[in-house]
Amino acid sequence: MRIKDLKVGIDIRELERGKATGIGQYLKDFLKVGAKHRHDWTFILFGNQNTAIDLEASNIQKIFFPEYFTVLWDQVQLPYYLSKEKIDIFLTPYFKAPLISSCKLVVIINDLIPILSQEYKSLERFCNRMYFRSLTHASTLRANKIITISNHSKIDILKNFKTPENKVEVIYLSVDGNYRPLNNNIDQVQIKYGIQKKYILYFGNFNPHKNVKTLLKAYKDLPSEIKDEYQLVLGGRKDSYCNELEDLARQLEIENHVIFTGFIMEEDLPNIYSAASLFAFPSLYEGFGLPPLEAMACGTPVIASNATSLPEVVGDAGILIDPTNIPEFTKTILTVLFDKELRIKLREKGLLRAKRFSVHKTASDILDLLERAVCQQKN
Repeated sequence: MRIKDLKVGIDIRELERGKATGIGQYLKDFLKVGAKHRHDWTFILFGNQNTAIDLEASNIQKIFFPEYFTVLWDQVQLPYYLSKEKIDIFLTPYFKAPLISSCKLVVIINDLIPILSQEYKSLERFCNRMYFRSLTHASTLRANKIITISNHSKIDILKNFKTPENKVEVIYLSVDGNYRPLNNNIDQVQIKYGIQKKYILYFGNFNPHKNVKTLLKAYKDLPSEIKDEYQLVLGGRKDSYCNELEDLARQLEIENHVIFTGFIMEEDLPNIYSAASLFAFPSLYEGFGLPPLEAMACGTPVIASNATSLPEVVGDAGILIDPTNIPEFTKTILTVLFDKELRIKLREKGLLRAKRFSVHKTASDILDLLERAVCQQKN
């Protein structure tokens, strides 16, 4: 039996100006569909001074208050508003949830990268890892339900935290309908980001586990005439890790062939994907891996890592390779660029694969889980 008049609180701080993340897209897609499917529910969105969302609906309300100290915002200010607004159930996309509140709680844990990735196991990051582990553990105990975004992440959560298996449910990320093969305005978009030739594309952040260094080294080993013909375009907001990669490009003497675009606006991404000759994603660890799926939805051949959740997402619609094997990466790039029939096959398979990850299915699954969490007794 469906519940009526439910008040759902959602932490939307991931929707930040000048920032694009997979989980941010996950939330936006859910809200677009969820608010339409549940007219009798009220969705109350909580954000801070950096939050930006242009979504409007009669059953969507927004409450923004300043965040100067994150712990204070999470554990004092937010619980106050949850109580004041009489929230029935609260959905957070973060490992850190309000631990003292009267409403039911659903936590989204995308992955355990800060704990499990070898790239992060340095002394200076010890405190951050302990902070992540302790708050994630507390959230798993407090939550009525836990959403994660792949079976691989679910296995990691069950291994690392004493959580009943039936508390953790997998709901995949989805591909927005805007991601489709495009031909319009491609030249204008390329000029906007400094792209002048055919190109090999990476899109994402530049954190160490993304393993972009391997892509740079693999590109460096391509024949000179290929580098002259194809630029390497690295899309994503610039940060300290990006600076390190720019230094590496100079050391490898390929800086004239590599474009660091900086932040790519969401409305430009389908064009950027569609125009790429291939999409390369060498990540060592992914909770899901949305960019390869978006690339496939735009009809772009994909080469991706065979690590963690990526085989689960890409399936046989892309070429999966060892992300630590630089010669294999170089060889596979050349194979895709030179084999037209292979590119056509990957394009067709990718377009079909992407259709399996629909926005409506994801939103419906989340709505169903929220209803079940409200009805059930806490584990």
